[in-house]
Amino acid sequence: MKTCPFCAEQIQDAAVVCKHCGRSIESPPLASSHSKPRSGIASRVWVFLALGVFALVALWQVDARHAAAVAERTRDSIVAATPTVTPLIDKMDFTVPPGGYVYQQMDIPQHSRCILLGSTNARGSFGIETLVLPYDQMVAWQANPQTGNPVWRSGVANQTKIATDMPASGRYFVVVSNAQNPLGNGITAKIGLACTRIWPPSQGQ
Repeated sequence: MKTCPFCAEQIQDAAVVCKHCGRSIESPPLASSHSKPRSGIASRVWVFLALGVFALVALWQVDARHAAAVAERTRDSIVAATPTVTPLIDKMDFTVPPGGYVYQQMDIPQHSRCILLGSTNARGSFGIETLVLPYDQMVAWQANPQTGNPVWRSGVANQTKIATDMPASGRYFVVVSNAQNPLGNGITAKIGLACTRIWPPSQGQ
């Protein structure tokens, strides 16, 4: 038995018309069997759209980072290919007394390839010598010009052209020496250090 929604009288469960008030009693329409699946499909479509947007944003960010990295490498390559020249000794017609010398400290930077470039000219008959000494050998050479362990030396000459690769990073001295001349010398010296960066930097440098 069920209750008529209009007159509140008891009627049979299968009744479609109330016997008391004559009103038609119809069951509410069943929910469409396709409503839930459609709702599920719509949800999945939104999920796929959201994932697609996320993927596009992620790809754009990766491309932007890649473009920035390429630009940085290009900029570094240009810098690496451009030598930086540091003047060391640039003197015109100066006098070095017997046994005397002039020198200049130079620091070879890390991740660099450096070349010592220049020339020396002496007016005296005995000539002069140009040397490159490591920092720890400079004191020994000052005490005795016959000692020390130079990484490069010109030998005694009136004219010297300098173009020598420098060793790895460290501190050195370039020396224009009149140590082996008993007379004073008028000297012209123009020496510089040209360095380019090593790119990419080698491991351990």
